[in-house]
Amino acid sequence: MDEWGVGLVGLSAEQIRHGIDAARTKSMWPPSIAEFVAYARSHDRPVFFVALPKPQASASVVRAELSAMRDVLRGVAAGV
Repeated sequence: MDEWGVGLVGLSAEQIRHGIDAARTKSMWPPSIAEFVAYARSHDRPVFFVALPKPQASASVVRAELSAMRDVLRGVAAGV
């Protein structure tokens, strides 16, 4: 029990609540103190997603690729 008391020092009530919720959903077994603290602290990490830039294509490239796709669908390409 001392291990848990020492391990929880410095965690806020919100972090502990998040750790309990995460342990319930992510763990089949009761977590170790290290796993629980990782769950609790993961609440603090914001998640960022970086969008890819919009692809650029010229009209001639688009026409050529569409033509190639149509040929494939007709069975013309690659000796089909």
